[in-house]
Amino acid sequence: MAIYTRTGDAGTTSLFTGQRVSKTHPRVEAYGTLDELNAALSLCACAAADENHRALLEAIQQQIFWFSAELASDSERPSPKQRYISSEEISALEAAIDRAMARVEPLHSFIYPAAAKPRAACILPARWPAGPNAAWWSWRRKSTCARC
Repeated sequence: MAIYTRTGDAGTTSLFTGQRVSKTHPRVEAYGTLDELNAALSLCACAAADENHRALLEAIQQQIFWFSAELASDSERPSPKQRYISSEEISALEAAIDRAMARVEPLHSFIYPAAAKPRAACILPARWPAGPNAAWWSWRRKSTCARC
């Protein structure tokens, strides 16, 4: 698969279905944010000392790729080859969250990032793309960009 399309830019991009949309379209913003999240999770996976943690992060990354593909497909009748995140995979992720939360004391306050172990601090960049500022920065880019 080529990483270039030779279709020009003009501020648009194409979805998997061939439909052209603005690069500021919420769908494109969403899968761009997921791509940033996936890059941050790569850092976490590389820093993970426990093989089970690394495997979980890699499974989550794969699911993010599938979800990004869903966002890049605007079709009433998706291809039967399209891969979707299953309810079983969602249940497995919820079970992993429950196992992780069972290992820590109940939280009664915020955790200061500076107090975290260096390896644990790797997860902080993964929070940035998905945080509340993502929507604000998206709006800010649109309101100040001369091309928009």
